[in-house]
Amino acid sequence: MHPIVPIIMAIGAISFLVGLFFLARLGMQRIKEINVFGKVYTLWRFSLASIGSGFALIMLSVLIHQNVPYTPASDVTQAEFTQSGVSDYELGLILGSIDRNLIDNYIAQFQKEYYNALVTGDKTTAELLLLELKYNMRTELEKHGIDPSQIEEKINHVVLLLQAQQK
Repeated sequence: MHPIVPIIMAIGAISFLVGLFFLARLGMQRIKEINVFGKVYTLWRFSLASIGSGFALIMLSVLIHQNVPYTPASDVTQAEFTQSGVSDYELGLILGSIDRNLIDNYIAQFQKEYYNALVTGDKTTAELLLLELKYNMRTELEKHGIDPSQIEEKINHVVLLLQAQQK
């Protein structure tokens, strides 16, 4: 979503609600004219202008959202990582014959985010990504009924392999 869309929508909603409020409040008091910045407006004209402009701004924000593409500027170039045949083979040896689709997804996401953290020099994010990968792999391996002592060994092997591949 384009960042201007919520701002335009909020201004439109405020204008719309102000028009409705004044129409209801002053209409009940039977006030016919409103003095705004020294200029006199009739109640229906002021209400129509504020409600109409609010509605128009809301519709404009919807149209901007639908028709104006927005791609945020990225300082760091996203490198596409694919596991090489050697690392895929080594992962197969380490993890055994379990279904690795989810673990491969975790690893692919880890590689992208970890690379970005290394490029920007953010060590805290890199450490958190390592913890997240270890947790996700541990959970997935426990689902497959692997012995807890083997799980830690396998996770450490995979993490060492991935860190060596990133350098």
